[in-house]
Formats: sequence, structure tokens, C-alpha cells
Amino acid sequence: MSVLNELAAKLAALGVGTVGTDIFLGAMPEDVAACCALYEYGGSAPEFALGAPGVAFENPSVQVVFRGTPHDYAGPRAKAETAYRGLAAVEATALSAGAGGTSSFYHTVHPMQSPFLLRRDESERVYIATNYAITKELSA
Repeated sequence: MSVLNELAAKLAALGVGTVGTDIFLGAMPEDVAACCALYEYGGSAPEFALGAPGVAFENPSVQVVFRGTPHDYAGPRAKAETAYRGLAAVEATALSAGAGGTSSFYHTVHPMQSPFLLRRDESERVYIATNYAITKELSA
């Protein structure tokens, strides 16, 4: 899960939340009204380097979803926009999972689209999402 940890730490550095308080990995708890969750899903095939055994780069995909309080569209949309601009700026840099955590070199974090309305739930909470295609070196 290091890609999720590293991107969550980057989102916290961008000021959209705090990991473990309102930024979560792989699940969005029902008891936190306004929050963010990062989900891994199938990405592109890994890349190999000529003359080097094994995978040289991996290409995971991650969905970042922001949820707001009931009837609030502007809040989660603004946070999704901050995340969109901040993550899209990641290029040829190492991202760390936080104090004492792992660090990986990211070549790119490309948004696959602008933030969009994913859905509204039965409590009228808005979910705004963006999908990211990532190229990075293997995590330690």
C-alpha cells in the first residue's frame, strides 16, 4: 500500500486533510462526514529495462475521492481541485509516506480527467473523484 501512503502524505502536505483523521486508505468511514479516501485499482503493465532483470517501473492507478457534509458541493470540490493541481505537479520527485516511512521516486502522477461528481449518497453528501495514472519506481 505504499503508493497510497505516499500519495496520502502528499495530500496532507497540500493541506486537504490529515492522514488517519480525514484522509483514509482503501475505505471511507461512515462516521466521518467530510473526508478523503484513496483507492488503488488496476493500472497499466509494468515496464522493464533492457539488460536489467525484473520490473523497472510500475504503473498503478489511484482514485482519490472527497466527500462533504450533507448538501455541501463546494467544499469537497475545492479540495479535489487542490489535490488535482498538486498531484498533477508531481514529476521526477521522491514522495515519502511520512516520518520514518518508505519513499519512492515518482516519474509522473497524471490525472486521467478533471475532478468530477462521482455520486451523492442517501444523506445528500457529495462525492467528487479524480483518477490518476502513475509511473514510479518500485517501492522499497
